Amino acid sequence: MKSFFGSFLGSCLGVLVTGVLVLILLIVLIFKGLSGIDLNSETDSTKPLNGKIIQLNLEGEWNERNSPWVMDLNNLAKPWIEKPGIHSLCECIRQIALNDTVSGLFIRFSNVQASPVLLHELRQALIDFKSKGKKIYAYADTYSQGAYYLASVAHKIALNPSGLVQWKGLGYQQLYFAEALKYWNINVDIYRCGKFKSAVEPFSSTQMSNESRLQTHELLNTVWANMCNAIAKSRNLNSNDLNTWANTLYFNHAQKTKGVLTDTLMYESQFVNWIKIQNGIQRAHQFKTLDHYIQNTKNIALEDHIAVLIAEGTIVDGKGADDEIGAERYCNLIESLQQNPLVKAVVLRINSPGGSAFASEQIWYALKQLQATKPLVVSMGGLSASGGYYMSCTGTQVFADPFTITGSIGVFGMIPQLQTFLKSNLKIHIDTVNTNTYSQLGALTVPASTFEKSIIQNGVDSIYHLFLNRVATHRHTDINTIEPVAQGRVWSAAGALKNNLIDSIGMLSDAIAWIRSKHRIQTSQIVYYPKSELQITALLQNVLNTKLDYQQPLT
Repeated sequence: MKSFFGSFLGSCLGVLVTGVLVLILLIVLIFKGLSGIDLNSETDSTKPLNGKIIQLNLEGEWNERNSPWVMDLNNLAKPWIEKPGIHSLCECIRQIALNDTVSGLFIRFSNVQASPVLLHELRQALIDFKSKGKKIYAYADTYSQGAYYLASVAHKIALNPSGLVQWKGLGYQQLYFAEALKYWNINVDIYRCGKFKSAVEPFSSTQMSNESRLQTHELLNTVWANMCNAIAKSRNLNSNDLNTWANTLYFNHAQKTKGVLTDTLMYESQFVNWIKIQNGIQRAHQFKTLDHYIQNTKNIALEDHIAVLIAEGTIVDGKGADDEIGAERYCNLIESLQQNPLVKAVVLRINSPGGSAFASEQIWYALKQLQATKPLVVSMGGLSASGGYYMSCTGTQVFADPFTITGSIGVFGMIPQLQTFLKSNLKIHIDTVNTNTYSQLGALTVPASTFEKSIIQNGVDSIYHLFLNRVATHRHTDINTIEPVAQGRVWSAAGALKNNLIDSIGMLSDAIAWIRSKHRIQTSQIVYYPKSELQITALLQNVLNTKLDYQQPLT
């Protein structure tokens, strides 16, 4: 017994000591990171680049905004880093394009994931880089369709001899739960306005409605046609051939891509050596990675500037999480931009599928107040639908990317009814006590009466009518004109332009250029909001999300 307690206490002591040591290490790393960060000092990104070729490793998921801070155990001098958003990356590429000592860019693709709109933004930045007389070299073990869409602008495209180009076209899948819900005795009360509002269909049907299939098919064809046309232009190909190759899975072997989609088949080390020979590179410092330059791109509001407010994620009530558009947080931010004398104009960049109708209305009102005092234009990202469009319509000029999905002017609500499921499957019974006739309105375990359902549907109808009214007012038309193109239907940018839901097709840079020219704004400074904040609580939350991705320097 004594030996047992001795071992037990010894184990507890070991765990305690280990925990204390880990805590001390984390505290040291946190404060070491804090001491190594000075947003107002000259960083590596402001010093001249001496490398002839800059290497960009494009991997993982890319978003509009910079990611939260994570720990990089490979750099204990500055252990806390943030992954840049696509706009920071594009800005950095445009900066190095102006550097005379840089002759080219080597892009290494590895499972890159981004929406078609963000890929388009990055592709245009690469085209701008190329227009400055710089070379672009692309390499991958395997090219996804999105990665190849980017790589197609390169002067030289290399593929691993054992790799492939995944050229197969675009597809969409949707799960439908109606039969499963019926099997489990779960009823779902559905309330909606708009026959195209398909978000509720998975809970009420076993397949797509004709309306949903129509709009999805049109959107996929639009995105695919845009990709094929761009690739065909860059590679001097025929877009019809690209479709034929996708239909036959022609590029199922690396050798078949050579001379068509790729220029050479090489292993990465071979290709890197070839690039060095072509550019007369003899020293390691002439071949640098872009990573640390991207991370330190300036975003400091110390002078007059145009504010780019990025609203990305689901629209929710309250403050919301970092990857959500919280009404309280964004309303406060919009008010601060309105009151900030350094902010000369605001570009609202939206990438949102919608969300809370109440939250959308609150943000709409805050934007309306801002618009009364400062120029406001809207740039749509990958999605500006439903509540996302609710916010978008406030802009005096609304831009959508060619790949944008927008519209979805409609409203829906769902209330699952669980009483039968609980009783028949779990033998759980429910009883109630009420002070008034409709005290159980909206309850998940008490069936709604016909009258209660009519009350809820009337509420949904009222929100839909308000939505239509907001759109009609801002688009300078009437509800009767808007209603036929509403109905919850989603549109491509071309369809939205045709139906007066947007004003122009263009990227974020086009929206910035328009507002600068229209309102004769002199400053060239662009500042992105919300700003990344280095907070101890945020760092502690990301302690376990460490970056152990060591990359051997190229020599």
